[in-house]
Amino acid sequence: MGRPRKNRRLTWPRTQHLTISLKSLAEAKAQVRTKDYTAAIIDLCLSGGEGTEGLEVLDELHRQHPETVCILLTAYGSPWATAEASRRGAAFVANKPVRLAELQRELQRLRGSGVP
Repeated sequence: MGRPRKNRRLTWPRTQHLTISLKSLAEAKAQVRTKDYTAAIIDLCLSGGEGTEGLEVLDELHRQHPETVCILLTAYGSPWATAEASRRGAAFVANKPVRLAELQRELQRLRGSGVP
């Protein structure tokens, strides 16, 4: 089991994206209920194990803020995870490892195309 992640805020280099790293499903759901996001990059497995908590965050985001552009990250790359994420509203599914530049390009493409 890996080290627990700390909450942290950082800004992507050369962009206007402020990122918030959350360490639990409860914390992520609480943030979604209290804040409005234009985009979200969600890890399928928040706990670091083999869970699918990210799908629950995706569900909550689309209930609260259907206009939020969502990208789901997965280390498993399974067809099931990709299909399920798409069915629940993810605009893009990226397999880890993923380069920051790829995420930035995808976010720009999705936000420019008006994908909710």
